[in-house]
Amino acid sequence: MFTAQGRLMEYEFGYAVCSLAFLIVVAVHYFQKKSYPSLQNHIYGKVMILALADLILDIAGSWTIMHAQTLPPWINYAINTPFYIIQNIMPVALFMYVLAVAEELRPQKRFLVGATLLPAVVNVLALLVNPATRWIFYAEQGQPYMRGPYFYWMYGSVAFYLTLTLLALLQYRKKFIRAQFTTILLFLVFVAAGVFIQYLFPEYLLSSMVIALAITMMFFAMQIPEDMLDAVTGVFNHAALMRYIDSGARHRKKMLGFAVSIEGLLNQSQHLTLSATNEAVKQMADYLERLCPKGWVFRMSASVYVMLTEDRDCYEKAAAELKESEMFHYEAEGSIMKLPLAVCAFPQGDLVTSSTNFTRLVETAFQKAKALGKRGLIQIDTEIIAELNRYAAVESAMVKALRQDGFELRFQPIYSLGKERFVSAEALIRLRDPSLGDIPAQELVSIAEANGTIVQIDRRVLRSACRFIREHGPLGRYGLEMITVNVSTVDLLQDDLYESIISIILDEGIPFDSIGLEITETVAAAFSDDLIARLQSFAQKGIRLLLDDFGAGYSNLYRIANLPLYAVKMDHSMFSAYESGTHSAVLFEEMVHLCRQLGFLVIVEGINRPEQIEELRRLGVERIQGFHYSKPLPAQEFLKLFQ
Repeated sequence: MFTAQGRLMEYEFGYAVCSLAFLIVVAVHYFQKKSYPSLQNHIYGKVMILALADLILDIAGSWTIMHAQTLPPWINYAINTPFYIIQNIMPVALFMYVLAVAEELRPQKRFLVGATLLPAVVNVLALLVNPATRWIFYAEQGQPYMRGPYFYWMYGSVAFYLTLTLLALLQYRKKFIRAQFTTILLFLVFVAAGVFIQYLFPEYLLSSMVIALAITMMFFAMQIPEDMLDAVTGVFNHAALMRYIDSGARHRKKMLGFAVSIEGLLNQSQHLTLSATNEAVKQMADYLERLCPKGWVFRMSASVYVMLTEDRDCYEKAAAELKESEMFHYEAEGSIMKLPLAVCAFPQGDLVTSSTNFTRLVETAFQKAKALGKRGLIQIDTEIIAELNRYAAVESAMVKALRQDGFELRFQPIYSLGKERFVSAEALIRLRDPSLGDIPAQELVSIAEANGTIVQIDRRVLRSACRFIREHGPLGRYGLEMITVNVSTVDLLQDDLYESIISIILDEGIPFDSIGLEITETVAAAFSDDLIARLQSFAQKGIRLLLDDFGAGYSNLYRIANLPLYAVKMDHSMFSAYESGTHSAVLFEEMVHLCRQLGFLVIVEGINRPEQIEELRRLGVERIQGFHYSKPLPAQEFLKLFQ
């Protein structure tokens, strides 16, 4: 890495000049493009600048050494002192870069990392006082350039940092992908070889050239940021946002910012060309980048953007403008169009603690704003934080319950108006936590669907229901036809749905017709032919299918008519509308008639008052589920209904 500048010689500048020209091209390309705001990229940018300075000073310093006898001594000191300082800093920067890629440059390791800098600090101090001490090199008027007694100590320092970098690379190798590991290893080999060859053939200025080539190789292998950019807008994408937040949390950055949702964009895009829609989202990205030049803009989803910054003034300025902007105006196909905006603000630096936490905060804030019909700026307040903490607590309780089999089953009987007795029951999951108390089923299901545990829970409920039938059956002794269980939207999309359910029923050794599966109306309308075929397979086995919450969504009636359904469970909201005497009353009556014409039993949910019973009987409703007859009961209390 150091030129053997101790005697008069003719240096070959060609390699160094070509390397400098090539590195300038790479540097221009790198710095003019948007670079992902990571510590790794920050250090790489500094390494690039150091490499450029190193090459320039190497060429200039070699020329001054060749003409040391005719130049004033201060010129050699002025050029070669910073050159040697940079040559000492370069291997340290490489070591830091490797730690940054491995995400090991954390505040907790500040002292340990600082201790490794001691040799480089000693070298830099020695170079700064070198004009007086002549420890490293010296030049006198009319005399050739000479090395000092400690010149080769710098070679030892370089060897130390290259070794340290290699050890760090090997120790944290599991944190590198194959391309990263190979590239850094080749970098070390190139630099070590360059230093050794430079030592043997000092006239060729190879060390700086090798560093330039290695940095270029690292640029093409590791630093091209396209995979972190959104192809349409040019801002950073969702993956970059998640990495940036987690990295910032590890390094205790105080991040402020906003999440901006363009409401109704997906609906409006159906009436625009693809290019017009893309232009709209790009205009929003450009607007946010202009709004806070010291921030970073990310596209979190199709219509949600995030701007994060550590600059309080930049945040306050952006907040003031966004507070007044309830609508997003954009130009598309020659017209000015507008859409409502919802803006979620993070005014405190300690709110953004992890990517998961951030995502939930944004989702909670936007859901709350939508429920309240609010537009414009929404501050993350104590209520939203409390909701998030509640979410985390419930999620933790669910994970614990799955691990320790802590879920409980409740049975809500279904009453037949014709037979005047209970004829079936729905198995419902419940969870009671020592600190949270009884967790509402709707909250439980919502969180389980969000975190992916709903399939495990569905299968757990099915197995528990089958086990109940096996232990207390047959159901006929109680006059019951079946026990029904809910199958979530997520579970319906699983490839192993049919095989898994059939396997559980066979394992528990109960008749197929003692189990019913409840599927939701909102999903039923969009069923694929493949899924319908699987549902028909269930029906062929004798497993009865029920359509749950009918009337809560927007069904494709033709699609539902072709499902192999045993019964339709009408949502209580439909009967409430009927009771109100509005036009929906006609709709409810017609729906009951239509379902009966299709051969489906009609079950009405949520019936709590006795005066509702006769009206339902008059309308032709066969079965009723609701608190009027029974709330969901534990197994033993449920069985007492039949004693």
